[in-house]
Amino acid sequence: AEIKTRGKLICGVNPNLLGFSSQNAAGQWLGIDADFCRALAAAVFSNASKVEFVPLETNERFEALKSGKIDVLARNT
Repeated sequence: AEIKTRGKLICGVNPNLLGFSSQNAAGQWLGIDADFCRALAAAVFSNASKVEFVPLETNERFEALKSGKIDVLARNT
């Protein structure tokens, strides 16, 4: 309910792991982890673009999830 009220899914990703999650020159997130986040957003909102990507380093990923900074962690974990 909180995510639907906010209007977007907040997804934690690796800042630069080619093939999983990385940004192209236009700032678009690419890779399987980014696609997974879009698929979740599509399931929740019927709109794959309603996702915000939050780049996370290895040492901050679990704390971000625990603290509620992100809704889901799609990172090589």
